[in-house]
Amino acid sequence: MDAARALCASVCEGVMHKSIAIEGPSNEPSRLACWITWHDHARSNSIARRLGIPILLYGPHEGLRRHLGGSLWALRVLMGAKPQVVYTHYSYMLQICCAIYKSARGNGRVTLISDCHNKALKRELGGLVGLFYRRLKSWSLGCADLLIVSNDLMVPIAERYNRRVVTLRDPLPELAATISSVAGLDLPSRVTKPSAYPKSSSATYVLFICSFDADEPIELLFDSAIAIAGACLVPY
Repeated sequence: MDAARALCASVCEGVMHKSIAIEGPSNEPSRLACWITWHDHARSNSIARRLGIPILLYGPHEGLRRHLGGSLWALRVLMGAKPQVVYTHYSYMLQICCAIYKSARGNGRVTLISDCHNKALKRELGGLVGLFYRRLKSWSLGCADLLIVSNDLMVPIAERYNRRVVTLRDPLPELAATISSVAGLDLPSRVTKPSAYPKSSSATYVLFICSFDADEPIELLFDSAIAIAGACLVPY
């Protein structure tokens, strides 16, 4: 457990202060450690790259193929490779598979560390199905040696399932690379591109420091910021 915390602390120190170049995911399992996921996610890639461990990626798939096929795949890969440390980007069924693997290997033989995405961690179901859902969710997350969340507001939610929680924030982008990439995008007309910034202006600027991934509420941010009269939107 202490080794897992120390490893996570070293990742926090490195990832929080710089953006990391990512190589393509590897499909080669390791007997020491691996990152297993159903999502090709930038955060997972950056942490795995920092740790120097391979990513085992199933997908992208949706629906039954992801949950049934992905679960069978995960159990087969984990039982075959027998990694000592398993990192995962939290998905409900994938977390259960990782918990089953850890339990099957016996106490103390496997360290399980789960990076919990905000939306998935907060998801709940009602009725009898919801009761079964919550019990499995509590058990699988409780099996983890460490839960990682992306911001401090998520800590109390994660602690409902496991008291071993740390915060690992997403890295800030590199300004030069971000400005260059945004300048080539076909952005909405109300968004000012870097090349169009006025040299001197009394306009109100709204600066977004965030990733522009598919799961980010970009349109909501723009719609909220545009309500500020005369605002110049700056994507960063």
